[in-house]
Amino acid sequence: MQIIVKIPPISSEWFKIFQIEKTFVKELGIYTNALPSLKNFQNEYNLNDFNIYDIFPHHYGGRLSLENGNLGSKIN
Repeated sequence: MQIIVKIPPISSEWFKIFQIEKTFVKELGIYTNALPSLKNFQNEYNLNDFNIYDIFPHHYGGRLSLENGNLGSKIN
């Protein structure tokens, strides 16, 4: 199994460039909300395999902090 793990940059310079307080939240939202909605839409309209748009990696889970209530997602 190939897995990609993303962590925030250590350097304060890179931290500012990537604006992780915004980008990480948005990316997690894509994987936990937008992509499941896209898959449900495709299934609801019975698109055949040729027309299904499935190019994104499987999302196993994510979190934004180590604190409880961190807006993270459960591991699927």
